Amino acid sequence: FDTQIAAMVCGFGEAASYETLVRKLAGAQIDKSSRFSDWSKRPLEKRQLSYALSDVAHLPEIYKKLHTTLTGTGRSSWVQEEMDALCNSNLYAAEPKDAWKKIKSRGAGARTLAVLRELAMVREISARRHNIPRQRLLKDASLLEVASACPRNETQLARIRGLSEGTARGKLGSEILNAITRGLNIPQEERPRPQNHKENLPVSAPVVDLLKVLLKTKCEQHGVAQKLVAKNSELIQIAAGHDTVPALKGWRYHIFGSDALKLRDGILSLSINNGEVSMSPCDSSVG
Repeated sequence: FDTQIAAMVCGFGEAASYETLVRKLAGAQIDKSSRFSDWSKRPLEKRQLSYALSDVAHLPEIYKKLHTTLTGTGRSSWVQEEMDALCNSNLYAAEPKDAWKKIKSRGAGARTLAVLRELAMVREISARRHNIPRQRLLKDASLLEVASACPRNETQLARIRGLSEGTARGKLGSEILNAITRGLNIPQEERPRPQNHKENLPVSAPVVDLLKVLLKTKCEQHGVAQKLVAKNSELIQIAAGHDTVPALKGWRYHIFGSDALKLRDGILSLSINNGEVSMSPCDSSVG
């Protein structure tokens, strides 16, 4: 059970904080005075222990209140659908050879992408080996800079932002330099092609704007956070004629997707009525 997702479904906005939920659902206040104290010192002070405890102590009450709301509105299945998706290991598992595809590399040519693919593979394998987040090992921005600059020795590698001299001269640095060499030696015909980003689809900006208005209107009507229903990239895909995005499936389809398709296909119109956005079927007799 994800408390924040449940809160978004129950009308608490885009990102309701734990503190907000404690105040509104548990009727309590959290003392934040120990938030920036030194937690490395032992033993912890009584006020620190109290603060740490308060971070979880109110969760049972919050859960009960949210569960009651979800049951009463018939939205328990919505949250369960989100939980099933979050628990799907395929959402997080990635083949090292495909890790480069998750890096935003707009404008990168085939040569840079070939090197980036090798570098991302090295980072993915190393992060798994050390059991640390890949971004902590080496950030995407640094990886892109390495792929673009293609340093050929430790000294050049150490000049890359985000790479210390120790890292450049260590095992990871050696693996990075080897990856650069492999990437540069990949034949032209085997190099990856630039990805066609969803945000770059040929669509009319006003159409996307209309879908944004519809999304905001429907989410306000249903008391659901917009970002839980549809991302901007999904609106662009819908405008481009793609019908397989998440916003067009399950509970999202019922509260937004169905009308989004009607709006896109000219079956539904938006207008302003008494200062509010109004939806109505289009008059088919109008040519």
